Amino acid sequence: MTRNDVVNNIMANYRKYGISQEWLEDEIRSGEQQGFSYRTIYTGIRMALGNVTGQEELFTVSDMA
Repeated sequence: MTRNDVVNNIMANYRKYGISQEWLEDEIRSGEQQGFSYRTIYTGIRMALGNVTGQEELFTVSDMA
């Protein structure tokens, strides 16, 4: 996963909730500074936004069941 993948995927799913690209870039930068992979950054942002917006996020097979 690349940085652009993170931006494109998050914005496609959360723009409707008012998430700005500027905010997202700051969050990604924070994750990069902590040494996280883009997959980890993406998952963390999805978890946080899912909790805030109430949008269900599925991460495992058991989540889907």
